[in-house]
Amino acid sequence: MSIFGSNKSSKVKKLAEKVINSGYFDGEDALRELAKLDEREEAIPIFMELYSKGDKRWSARYLGGLGTIAVIEPLLEVFRDAKPSIIEESGWVTYDKKGHDGEPASAMVRVPGGIERLSAICSPEEYERILILAHDYGGVQPDLAPALGELATPKSINRLLFQLWNYTDPDRHPAEIPALVKAGKKAHPPLLEALKKEFPDDRRHQTIYRKLILEVLKESGDEQCVMIIQSVMESDSAVATEARAVIEAIALRCKDVKIPDVVAPKPKPIKSVAKSGDAYVDTCFQIEFQEFDDGRDWFQIPEAKAMTQAGNAGRIEEALQHAEVLREKYPDFYFSYYWFAVLYNMQARNVEAINALNDGLRLSKSKYELCEKYGNIELDMNHLPEAVKWWIKSIVVQVSTQSLGNFVAFLHLSYVAEQLGLDSACSHLRQLVDRMRIGGIRLNAEPANKLYSTTRSQGTGSMKRAIEILDQEYLS
Repeated sequence: MSIFGSNKSSKVKKLAEKVINSGYFDGEDALRELAKLDEREEAIPIFMELYSKGDKRWSARYLGGLGTIAVIEPLLEVFRDAKPSIIEESGWVTYDKKGHDGEPASAMVRVPGGIERLSAICSPEEYERILILAHDYGGVQPDLAPALGELATPKSINRLLFQLWNYTDPDRHPAEIPALVKAGKKAHPPLLEALKKEFPDDRRHQTIYRKLILEVLKESGDEQCVMIIQSVMESDSAVATEARAVIEAIALRCKDVKIPDVVAPKPKPIKSVAKSGDAYVDTCFQIEFQEFDDGRDWFQIPEAKAMTQAGNAGRIEEALQHAEVLREKYPDFYFSYYWFAVLYNMQARNVEAINALNDGLRLSKSKYELCEKYGNIELDMNHLPEAVKWWIKSIVVQVSTQSLGNFVAFLHLSYVAEQLGLDSACSHLRQLVDRMRIGGIRLNAEPANKLYSTTRSQGTGSMKRAIEILDQEYLS
């Protein structure tokens, strides 16, 4: 039976009935048609009558779809009556205890003029709650980010930062940037904390995130921000240019800010361990080179892409030519030396492969990938102790510098640890493999069995002790 009784004369009532009887998605067309009518506000009491009768499932969508400011008070009633979500101090909504107030919150801020009306009739606490829940619910409407920035509470700023982290396209200009600029100095502490954070499992995303934060600070930063920005400039070459530009912009606003001289990048700190007295063990943990941050991605360099395509297709001589060009153009980029080793190894020219890796260890900024490849080639030459030594060096550098970018050394060494009875080390190594490559990447039977048999024949007490120290000092 219709909730409208016998009077179905008006178009509004007919469309409202169609919306209700058609359900959430099937009533979409009728709701859009209803929203075009000048008399659409007549549907508000009809929808609220349905709500009062206990059918609350889609009330927020029905009311919000009318698109008139008159629905704000009814939606507030729905919002206040809904099971409340839990909002943490950080601004995150707790998903495992999520309430039902996200949809009416989102519906209210989507109504033209809704945000302004809510700011006038709600308490500051309720207004903040509505904006954060709407943002969490998937609010992408253009007025929401500016409203959060104008609010400038700790929770609203953290919501904006969360959305900024979710951007993965470096060419997009998210609305959260001007919103955080609007928040001004109140946003500086969380912005600077976020700028310092490192994401070793996803350096590309870290770079995008840092550039977005620096874009905010370029417009709003002050002298209190300079020290942290300069630290990032010196440690992260991927954003050094942007960081320097921010300091220069702040210097124009703040007279006492000094623009730093051009500085050489600082080496990344690498954790050392005490000497064991065992020559082999101590050699494994002796890092004879310095590791520098290198934000370059090989797939953004044409010569590197051409080299890998040719090499993977078996056109080795062509790939070697591209490697020569890449090395000449970027002599401090590890990738050409790595691929020289790959290509020479394909031709069984292992001495030349080792020489290329030694050149890379001397000239490149970043070297942990070269250490991994060094270990693999030593394994191909049936030199397991040397292979283990170089895999350990690769792992020490990656863990120390929080640059987990190459899972191969961890994976290969886990099989050696397993054969030596080092269950803890094997488990920790594979946990880190899974952290870098979700999906349970493991060796096929043939290479796994090769590592097992080689370890049985070449494994030593010194090798076992080196892996134990690695586990205790770097993995645990």
